[in-house]
Amino acid sequence: MPGWKRHLDQANQNLSLADSLRTGQFPQWAVVATFYAALHLVDAYLDRKVGYHPGNHGDRLKQFSRISDLKPLWTDYREMLDRSRDARYNCVQFTNREADALLHTHFDPVKSHIDALLGLVP
Repeated sequence: MPGWKRHLDQANQNLSLADSLRTGQFPQWAVVATFYAALHLVDAYLDRKVGYHPGNHGDRLKQFSRISDLKPLWTDYREMLDRSRDARYNCVQFTNREADALLHTHFDPVKSHIDALLGLVP
């Protein structure tokens, strides 16, 4: 299992990919990359603070109701998960503006909250 710092690195890589895709021809993939950036932030928290390594999406989702630190993130995380699934499985096409809105409306609050929980806020 990767450690919490590796999860943070992966989150940053996914976010960098999302940034490059949001302004291009395929913003639906920016939506997917943004969700996976959030997933790795959650996994970094779970590893560092709880010592837990979810084996799949279902295991990870259960932690939002079990861990009080994660409860405030549920709505934003779930929105990113649902939009990512829309892009991957339902062939929903997102505009660049919609991909950008997902980042600012749902990802940024998750990142800020996890950074604070991990003591990464300057």
